[in-house]
Amino acid sequence: MKASIKKSLSVFTILALCFGIFSFIPVSIVNAEAVEYLPFSIVFTAGMHGNVKPFDYKGQPNFGGFAKAKTKIDEVRKQVLEDRTWWQYGGNTMVLDIGNTIMGSQTGWFFANTKLSENQKHPTIEAMNAIKYDAMSYGAGEFSLQPAVREQLHTQSSFKWINANVVVGKDRSKLTDEYQMMVYKIPTAAHPLRFGLVGLTNPAVFNWEDPNNLTLGSSKLALDDYIEKAREHAESLKETGEKADFIVVMTDLGLQKNPDGTWKDNELYQMIREVTHVDFVCSSAPGQSIQQEIFTVPEPSGKIHETLVCQLPEDGVTMGRMDFVFEKCTCPVKPFVFRKVNGRRDMKSRFMVLDQSVTPDKDIMDKFRPQDSLLKTKFDVRVGESKCEISSTNARRTDNPIAELACNVMMKETGAQFAITDIWSTTATIKKGSFTFGELFNLFPKDSKIYKMTLTGQQLENAFSHAATLYHTEADTNFIIGKGFNYYLDIRPGTTDRVGYMMIGNSPIDPKKTYTVATNSYIALGQGGYKFEAKLEPTRKKLLDAIQNYIKGNDGQLSCNTTRNWFVVPDYIDHWANEYIDILISKKIVSGDKYGRYNPDANMTRAEASKILLSIYDLSPSSPVKGKFKDVPKSHWAYGFVEGGVKAGMWGWMGDTFGLNANVTREEVFTNIIFSVGAKVQAEAISATDVAQFEANFADASTCSPWAKKYIAYGTKVGIVGGIAKDGKLYVNPKANIKRGEVATIMAKARFPMVAVMATSDVRTEIDSTRVDPTNDRKVGGWDGLAYTVGNIRALYDKNVLLDAGGMISGTAWAELGGGKMATGFMNALGYDAITFGIRDFYLGGETIKARAKEMPQNIAVLAANAEGIDGTKKSALKNISGIKVGIVGAIDPETNTYICDGDLAGIKINQVAQSVNAEIKALKSQGAEIVVVIASVSGYIELGKSAKEGFKGPAAQLAGQLSGANIMFVSGAPMSFVAPTNSGMWVISSGFGGSSLGFAKVRFDAKNRSIDAIDPSLNYTYNDLLGSEIRPTATTFANTVKTFVEGQKSAMKADVDRVIGRTETGLDFNDSNESLLGDFITEHVSDKLGVDIIVFPSDHTKKGIAPGSITVKDVYQIVPIDDTWVKGKVAGSKIKEICESSVSGERGVLQLWGLSFVFTRSKDPGNRVSEAYIVKNDETIPVDTSKTYTIAMPSREYHTLQGFGHEVLRNVTTDVNSSCIYLRKTIFEYIKKLTEAGQPVNQAKRKFGFVEP
Repeated sequence: MKASIKKSLSVFTILALCFGIFSFIPVSIVNAEAVEYLPFSIVFTAGMHGNVKPFDYKGQPNFGGFAKAKTKIDEVRKQVLEDRTWWQYGGNTMVLDIGNTIMGSQTGWFFANTKLSENQKHPTIEAMNAIKYDAMSYGAGEFSLQPAVREQLHTQSSFKWINANVVVGKDRSKLTDEYQMMVYKIPTAAHPLRFGLVGLTNPAVFNWEDPNNLTLGSSKLALDDYIEKAREHAESLKETGEKADFIVVMTDLGLQKNPDGTWKDNELYQMIREVTHVDFVCSSAPGQSIQQEIFTVPEPSGKIHETLVCQLPEDGVTMGRMDFVFEKCTCPVKPFVFRKVNGRRDMKSRFMVLDQSVTPDKDIMDKFRPQDSLLKTKFDVRVGESKCEISSTNARRTDNPIAELACNVMMKETGAQFAITDIWSTTATIKKGSFTFGELFNLFPKDSKIYKMTLTGQQLENAFSHAATLYHTEADTNFIIGKGFNYYLDIRPGTTDRVGYMMIGNSPIDPKKTYTVATNSYIALGQGGYKFEAKLEPTRKKLLDAIQNYIKGNDGQLSCNTTRNWFVVPDYIDHWANEYIDILISKKIVSGDKYGRYNPDANMTRAEASKILLSIYDLSPSSPVKGKFKDVPKSHWAYGFVEGGVKAGMWGWMGDTFGLNANVTREEVFTNIIFSVGAKVQAEAISATDVAQFEANFADASTCSPWAKKYIAYGTKVGIVGGIAKDGKLYVNPKANIKRGEVATIMAKARFPMVAVMATSDVRTEIDSTRVDPTNDRKVGGWDGLAYTVGNIRALYDKNVLLDAGGMISGTAWAELGGGKMATGFMNALGYDAITFGIRDFYLGGETIKARAKEMPQNIAVLAANAEGIDGTKKSALKNISGIKVGIVGAIDPETNTYICDGDLAGIKINQVAQSVNAEIKALKSQGAEIVVVIASVSGYIELGKSAKEGFKGPAAQLAGQLSGANIMFVSGAPMSFVAPTNSGMWVISSGFGGSSLGFAKVRFDAKNRSIDAIDPSLNYTYNDLLGSEIRPTATTFANTVKTFVEGQKSAMKADVDRVIGRTETGLDFNDSNESLLGDFITEHVSDKLGVDIIVFPSDHTKKGIAPGSITVKDVYQIVPIDDTWVKGKVAGSKIKEICESSVSGERGVLQLWGLSFVFTRSKDPGNRVSEAYIVKNDETIPVDTSKTYTIAMPSREYHTLQGFGHEVLRNVTTDVNSSCIYLRKTIFEYIKKLTEAGQPVNQAKRKFGFVEP
């Protein structure tokens, strides 16, 4: 069977073709406007589980659902349709669903189990019809529906359900359409664009699903081979029949990885490797996501085939989006092929999150309201009472009443000795008190039956060995929990024996003996990779029904008890002290019990404390003949540690009784740690003023024992110990017992304190977020993104430093109006410690740089080791961060001399970097610097397709190789964000643009040996949509302070930013694939001033045009965010074709031109598209004289661009280059002012720089 749907790109296009709207256009322009590049997007959902309205997700309301999906899909459709980057009609969007669509929610379950009238549609299908899905493939969840219901929903859908690998009956007839051909008519293209969609269901569904659901009428369903069906349709659709141009596979079988990072060899992986006709794979797997993976596979012809995979986690919140660009094909029958960048297909994929910021579609919500009311009649019914709050959030991580309830019910119903369950939801909660059926359903949303299995002890151990590999991974949806026996799981890397202590009471489970085990149908039948090969006894009872009856039989009471029969090693993986316990265990300073448990929430005994207090600073145990304490025998394991502590001055306040098994108190640990670190003398010399300050800081300081007070006061002063925050106050809580996790944290912070080194670059004072994380469409940057991210890190690490590597005071109207004064205040509000200037900052002029350096608050060091003539700057700074000396050196790129005219530098001289910085590093080391950080405005990049270590290139890489003694270098001016290691051990970090990410290096310092123990570098996206639970209280307070400053400044500057400076009737449109009015305007208005033959302006130097109407100051800053100078040079006529070729064969958009025209055919191979080139002078077109030399002008940063990041040909063919000292944006302002004063609009006529050959 097959289905074919024809689509057209837009209503406007249809009208144009039908009524000849374009018929008046001259032939040459028709050719020029013919589609050469076509943008296209595929948006898809998976695992929506029937949710129409938003639901609670990870304890937070208002996530996911089809109503939000429609809003997001409509946004994408509109965005792609209105995208004029590539051609005048925009692109198109295909919308797919890849299954597990109906069941798993209250809506899905209720309406699948409620008889619908002939005219009544399932609300999930109604919502999908309203969204206008193009196709849906069967997921495993669709086979949990009763066959009649499944077929009814299929009939109700206005889109096709497709599946190629499930067949019906002995004659193996088709269940439904095996594929669908999507056909798109493209204006001006001779042939339509065809996508072949192939649906494939996870074959494992036939292992775990109820056989009664795997039927159609009286016939049983069966499986065809997954790979062969993919091969059959992919090959036949492309090579014969309907001639698909591209193949999309839709499947709910997901890719998985082995522990070593290699791909598991499942059917989907094999299909991708073997079937080279597949172009796109939209897949899903519970909890296992892959944002983008491009597989390269050799074809029989020898060519390399690329397949783009995007995999969703089936959480009903994450959508997938694939974006790609097609290019006109030179072949006679195929309209398009993939546009290629550096020889690779121009395609990418990303996630879109249906979070709280997405507004649900009103029409869908309104239509769902009556059905929602019907749901409430079932799900709002009270069914019981809970003695505590029961949350599923951590139910896969630790023992929980949910697992206890399910297992108790199944053992009761079957009489089995043991029970096994998985946890179906991590977002559901039953609050203390009365609860409803809906709350109970959310804990157990799968419609499963109870099974009884007979397993050997070895089979049971094998199952839990498999479960151990899933713990705390993306695949933990399949993690199982057992009841009726004791066991533990060891999840540490490299562990072979993953299951231990399998006992029934005091007796071990016999591997050869058989046991009866109750479980649900999904586990019994093999979901999650469990292969029991056991005797199965299905019951007729559904688990959810049995649970309701169990609660009724217990007088409506839901127990909160757990047997705590299992645990995981390490047992602190989710604990707040995880990082610190890990450090101490890795250093062998602490260890766990015989099973490996650290027990972080247990009280620590004095015996245990004696060992860690001595070991943390490598102090030696002592074994005197007679010890101090009569209750500590020499034979006790702690004897040497106790006496070693006594020798070091610890435990001095105690008499002759120690109390080995007594719990140690907070004040005892706080006091003894001072002796551990060797600070006894300093603590005892603490001043009365410092003690008084301690008493003022801590509400209960007066309750400290006299022998402890001065030591604790000193410890809090220098940051060795701290208090507990409660109700806005700090408490020492000196007499309280201290937990093992708390002790590990104190000890690790004392010996191995963390210094959080943060840095930004090229922020440009972008106080409003305009950027998104390309991985998931979440907004990043802006004042709030920076404030929350910095605030959260400061809350986690009290030893921190915030730096800026340049580029703060140039690049937006907010930054530059007032000469960068707002930037200065913004840095002060965020609490920067040190900054330097970037190249672009100097476009404001040397005098402005000097003014900003002078007015910078004293707490912010302005650093420029290699600059002379900037008063208020230092070469370096030495910061004492709670006793750790951090040296910071700032440097300015000497290329600034090339970009900025000498007169504009106002006497500032910028010298070479390496020698100046090395001298400062040496000076800082002589002053005791223990961590050395460089902030420098030098650019770098990672070569495409190479690792950061192998591909680190550019001036930053060269400088890194010349420096000696630096540990971290943050850079600005780079075209990308990256983290790169160097051979010297130094890390180089570029934070990217606009505050979109924060460079972060977590430096673990060895306080005893006064050396760096480890550096953990990273990039932190500065999300500004964090949930309340993701923001620490102090970060909220800090962000509010920044907000007050920003809003005050915006209010004060708004009139200047929004000031109207001119008007335009034509508008100045922007297009980076064709000539645009904006490009013509930018090059033409400055032609008289530059006085050259040719002017080139790269399209990617701007991103936005100006609509007809008023022109504001903000508009000009948006079209040219960063000012630049025009450079002039000479180019041989024989090289001009190379410039033209770069314009239409390059990967960074066309060059907007003045004085130059050329003829090209975009359908030809890149590098061979331009056939003729002309000089245009006084509207006269003159062929380029290859023997002549012409003058040329371009923006300076284009001439100086890094390799691989610009039209490199401009640098390669241009000679005798010098700065014109004419500023790009400044001249735009001057030109607009001139026209406005003359009463003229800023209009622009379009020039044709090139013509596509017929």
